[in-house]
Amino acid sequence: MPAIRMIYNNEKGMVLPLGLMFLAIIAILGTTAVIVTTTDLKIGSNYKTSVQAFYVAEAGIERAKLVLFQGSDNGLDDELATKTILDNVSLGNGSYTVQVDDNNDGDGDPSVDSDGKVIVTSTGTAPNNAQSVIEATVELESLFSKAAFGCDEVQMSGGGVTDSFDSSIGSYASQAVNTDSWGNMIALSNGDVGSNGDIKLTGGSAVNGDATPGPGCSVSSSGGGGVTGSTAPNSKVEDCTPLDLTSMMSTASSTNDNGTIPALTDKGKDPFKTPGSLDLHLSGGDNIELSAGTYYFTDVSLGGGSTITTSGKVTIYVEGNYDISGGGVINSGNATNLAVYVSGTQAKLTGGSGTAGAIYAPNADVLISGGGEINGSVFGKTVKNSGGSDFHYDEALGKKGPYLSAKIANWHEVF
Repeated sequence: MPAIRMIYNNEKGMVLPLGLMFLAIIAILGTTAVIVTTTDLKIGSNYKTSVQAFYVAEAGIERAKLVLFQGSDNGLDDELATKTILDNVSLGNGSYTVQVDDNNDGDGDPSVDSDGKVIVTSTGTAPNNAQSVIEATVELESLFSKAAFGCDEVQMSGGGVTDSFDSSIGSYASQAVNTDSWGNMIALSNGDVGSNGDIKLTGGSAVNGDATPGPGCSVSSSGGGGVTGSTAPNSKVEDCTPLDLTSMMSTASSTNDNGTIPALTDKGKDPFKTPGSLDLHLSGGDNIELSAGTYYFTDVSLGGGSTITTSGKVTIYVEGNYDISGGGVINSGNATNLAVYVSGTQAKLTGGSGTAGAIYAPNADVLISGGGEINGSVFGKTVKNSGGSDFHYDEALGKKGPYLSAKIANWHEVF
């Protein structure tokens, strides 16, 4: 059978429509590809700038830690009053602003810090209006955060007791309304002690708080008494010379308020051991008053019931030794009004001597004996407490500098 051939006479012009159709499809695909690519680029760019904003905000938190660490003498209150401590600080092609707010520390006053912790909010910005907000709780550790710290060791004997109170609330006597496990009248139970070595308690001595020995060291207790808090050893060795005492002494020796010291004591005597010296020496129930300021002495010795009273905040630098004996009392006010920095190898408060203040003597064997009371904090090479002397740690010191560190307790990205 012959093949059948079908002839179409209307095929003319089909190539053009088909070509146009393919061109349209290609155009649509190309446009879609461009849109997808552009969108991806925008998403990538937005992600990049949002990450930049996050890191800028994080840098603001770190900078705020430094600002707070270097803070003022009244703790964090200045920063709380200022609120914005870093305003529109440039970093690369972004910037950050940092605000400080009081945490819920229970004092009811948002302008006053009472626990050494604040809420830090850092807002970081980057190109294309990218923004990130990070909120962190920053906690400062004061040099004077314990009742007593002895770099090499701490010894307590003769029934000595540690506890705590808060002078920003009232006097120790007004807060000493509690009784500890051994029948001692106490105020609060944050009378912590610490050491890089051992802590030894004998003769009924009691620590109302934590007793933290150094790594691999221990707390021992005999003759009654003990520790109400933790006795676990520290996981690290604490820095025993966190301050540059040599530089501090040098500065104080040339820049001080010694010129305001009265020429004569209450009994009409020269307050210095020899005329023209810087060896402060009082005896026989004498007294001298130091007004607010910074003072530098080569040695300090009080005896026979002599006293130094202070009016306002006083800082004393002692190049040599510090010897308060025979019932001498230095500063009868709040511990936050007196800081004593001792460079010598001896610091003594004996014979019933007492003080309200913070003592930093990292090179000294600090001896407290004879039943005196320390309202404040002591930091020494060794700390030995005998004869029933008590440490009443003033928690207000923990809210003041000098600070050892600023750390982030917790943080989260708000957006």
